[in-house]
Amino acid sequence: FQVGEIIEISAVELVVKTPWPVVSYELAKRLIAGLNEYNISQRRTQAGQEREFVENQVAEARADLRQAEDELVDFADHNTSGTSASYAMRLARFQRRVEIHLAAYKSLVIQHNALAYEKNRGTRVFAVIENIVVPAGSDYRPARGLVIFAFVFGGLVLAVLWTLAAKCGNRSGRGGT
Repeated sequence: FQVGEIIEISAVELVVKTPWPVVSYELAKRLIAGLNEYNISQRRTQAGQEREFVENQVAEARADLRQAEDELVDFADHNTSGTSASYAMRLARFQRRVEIHLAAYKSLVIQHNALAYEKNRGTRVFAVIENIVVPAGSDYRPARGLVIFAFVFGGLVLAVLWTLAAKCGNRSGRGGT
C-alpha cells in the first residue's frame, strides 16, 4: 500500500500493488468501501451524541422559558395598577427575559433538527475521483483460491483497522462532555 496526499486538490492517493492486478484492484476497492462504512458510522454516532446533548439543552431551555413566562404572568396578575414608571420598567424586564429565553429555545430547536438530519445522512467521506486502473496487458487471472485468500486477507485488514479505530474513538470519547 502507498498513500500520498495531493495538496492541490485536497485529496489522498491510494496505490495498491500486488503481483496480481485483480487482487490489487479488489483490495483497493474494499479498503475504500471499508473506510466509507467506518466514517459514516462514526459521523452518525457523533451526530447522535451531539443530538442527545442538545435535546437536554432544549429541555432546559423550554423549562427556563416556561418559568420566565410564568413569572411574567404572575407579575401582571399581582400588579393591576399598571400606570407607574416602575411598573412599566419591571414589566419590560420580565418581557425581555421571556424574549431572551424564547430566542435561546428557538436556536436550540433549530440546532437539534439539524443534528437529527446529520445523524440520518449517509454521505460518503471517501470518493473515487479517478477510476481504479488495472494495467493493460494483464490478462493474468489468479486461481480461485488466491482470490478467496485476497478477500479474506482484505477482510482481516479491515477488521483490524476497524477495531483499532473503535478503540481510539472510545479512548478519545472518555474525556469529553
